[in-house]
Formats: sequence, structure tokens, C-alpha cells
Amino acid sequence: MFNGGGGLIKRAKDAVKLIKKKIESVNQAIEWSRNEFERMYKNKALQLLHSFPLDSKEEETGKGFWNENKKAPKIIEFDERNNDHLNFVRVMAILYSRVWNLKQEEINELYNDDFIINTLKHVKVITFKPLNNKKIETDESKTKEN
Repeated sequence: MFNGGGGLIKRAKDAVKLIKKKIESVNQAIEWSRNEFERMYKNKALQLLHSFPLDSKEEETGKGFWNENKKAPKIIEFDERNNDHLNFVRVMAILYSRVWNLKQEEINELYNDDFIINTLKHVKVITFKPLNNKKIETDESKTKEN
């Protein structure tokens, strides 16, 4: 239920991080959204591949870690011409703007593709830095909630 308290603590830490990142404009919401895309669809995959390279072997069996049952992740590069990518930024920015109670007139700008694309040109995108000591649980039975 509470995953030994660890899940609850992680959610609380995530909430504190979110509060510390208060935004005051839709431009900041776009920046936050763009960096969320980078974290979720590129950096997490890069960290997995750093921790478990394509040629890595399972300790118990000696078989390849990545196999037909466990596919290696694909790194997704953000492309502003891809409607899915642009809509991800739009929806996340709208939600984040509403969380911080920005004015509806400002939020309405997020329905304009050109506004988002122009704002994205000025966004500083986070750079991936691999963590060498990051513990990644590979036993699926330990990650499932009971």
C-alpha cells in the first residue's frame, strides 16, 4: 500500500521540488515542460543504457540483459515539428500554468503553435549527466505494489 513508506516519501519529495519551481509566466511553463520531456523520454533512457549497456549480461544467467522480454529503451530526441512532442509541451505547460494560477489570457497563448515554437527557441534544455552509482531495481517483483 505505502510501499514500505518509500513511495509516500518520494511523492512528498517530488511535491516539494514542484513547489520550489514556482512559475510566473507561460514561458517558464514551456521551459519546464520541455525539460520534463527531456528527462522522461531521453535522459531516463540514457541513464538506463549507461547503467546497462547494450552488451551487458545478467549476473545470474550470463545472458544478455536486453532481450526479447526486456527491450532496450529508445532515445527520443525532441522535435518541435512532431505534433506529439509539441502537444506534450502544450498540455504540460497548460497544467503547470493552472497549478500556479496564471491568468487565463496567458494560458490561452499555449494554444498557439507558433508561440510555443518561438518560446522553445530560447529554452535552456538540461544536459544529461550519467550517474555512475544510481541504483536501478531490476527485480520486477520488488517494484510492483502489493
